[in-house]
Amino acid sequence: MISPAVAKRIEIWPIDRLVPYSKNPRTHSDEQVPAIAERAAALEWRTVPRFPSYAVSESGDVRRAVAFRQYRAGMLLKQKAHPYGHRSVALSVNGKRREVYVHRLVAHAFLGPAPSEAHQIAHNDGNPKNNHWRNLRWATASENALDKRRHGTVPDRKGERHPMARLSGAPKLYRSRLYVPVSSHEEVSPASAKYECCTFRGSVVALDAESGKQIWKTHTIPDPPRPTKKNPAGVQMHGPAGAAVWLSPAIDVKRNALYIGTGNAYSDPETGYSDAVIAMDLDTGSVKWVRQLTGGDGWNFSCISPNKANCPASLGEDVDIGASPILKDLPGNRSVLLIGQKSAVVYALDPDQQGRILWQTRIGKGGAMGGIVWGMGADEQRVYVPLSDIRERDNAGGLFAIRIASGERAWYAPPVTPACAGKPGCSKAQLAPPTVIPGVVFSGSMDGTLRAHDATDGAVIWEFNTLRDFETVNGVKARGGSLNATGPVIAGGMMFLNSGYGILGGMAGNVLLAFAAE
Repeated sequence: MISPAVAKRIEIWPIDRLVPYSKNPRTHSDEQVPAIAERAAALEWRTVPRFPSYAVSESGDVRRAVAFRQYRAGMLLKQKAHPYGHRSVALSVNGKRREVYVHRLVAHAFLGPAPSEAHQIAHNDGNPKNNHWRNLRWATASENALDKRRHGTVPDRKGERHPMARLSGAPKLYRSRLYVPVSSHEEVSPASAKYECCTFRGSVVALDAESGKQIWKTHTIPDPPRPTKKNPAGVQMHGPAGAAVWLSPAIDVKRNALYIGTGNAYSDPETGYSDAVIAMDLDTGSVKWVRQLTGGDGWNFSCISPNKANCPASLGEDVDIGASPILKDLPGNRSVLLIGQKSAVVYALDPDQQGRILWQTRIGKGGAMGGIVWGMGADEQRVYVPLSDIRERDNAGGLFAIRIASGERAWYAPPVTPACAGKPGCSKAQLAPPTVIPGVVFSGSMDGTLRAHDATDGAVIWEFNTLRDFETVNGVKARGGSLNATGPVIAGGMMFLNSGYGILGGMAGNVLLAFAAE
């Protein structure tokens, strides 16, 4: 009999604990396999919570408890092996077939309900094939992770092991593969003369979306860093390093390619891979072509520190390519790859000609916090480019529309004088990527205002100032701030906007806003 506590737990057993079902599961008959039947008779069996038509043994065998159609009571279910050793069986759930992990069935039947929703099932000996109830226990996620590390059974799903590595750009999912761009914060550490600068290289990691298994990994700089010289403090320096990938990759189905832009170099020597556009093969990660847009752009935080001990000799202006490439089709079966850079230059590259530059258009001065920072938007005719140039003050901000076919300016929407002028962090600079829907371009500003522009002439047709307090649905005190790093998301007739960006001189905030058309 199932206790009331277990029965209650069964009712709220999360459906995400089920794994995808494989069609036509095979079963074993006790009559057909006498040896299995004899062994089964010696085991303790219990009805499976949540699945009363099945029973599970103390060692993890699963059989039908009641007859159903062609399946007779007592038939043992064949277990499916998963890549990391876990076993599952196909059960009927409300008339539908689902695969359920065996260790979960054993734990719920013999150990009782989990102490909390967050608890997991740990194998005491580290063997996921051993599902005897005495080998299982409920554990927290951290306890389970420690077990796996102690047993050496944790799957290696860490795409980059450099301690300064970070994920900045959104991964892209295509045909069951997840393409993950890897950036870093290592350019901050060299501000200390005691830091051994620098060893990080940007990369893209392709993962199997179902298992997390790494399929390939390609560094943006092919050669690993090596010792170069010692800095004035006597600390060993390394290179080449840098070329982080801050952006989300662009997928080119026609050419079976992935496109990324890279950031500045952190240390010498120059490689030709920093501030560059790189095309990679989707299947293998092999590099198809590289087009460097700015050479000699070595930079790290040592370059603005008093000691400058780790500043590279190839000192540049820190003009990363941080905006995701945009692939658009042109008449005549041609394509163009649109690139925005912190140099304040927009490029059009030919993906069929090794990234040959078709045109380039400058929209501002550019620099470390200038130019095009986080992204652009486009429709079929124009690419829409927000300008940062935040250090230029009077000349900061503005939205440019550029004709994709020629690189000519279609229109320019000058920035609006901020209502918050004089407040720390307030600026008319536009670092956030725009969002484009038919006929309208949404662009946010560091002054906290989101504006909607007519796509044909740039006229402001709607605006909303987020720099204020908000009552929230969850009762948390909230206030808007600068709009930076992300643009609004539009889906299902709604628009969602994050307001607040307190780093790098912006105004902090903590609110997610949802808008609906009137």
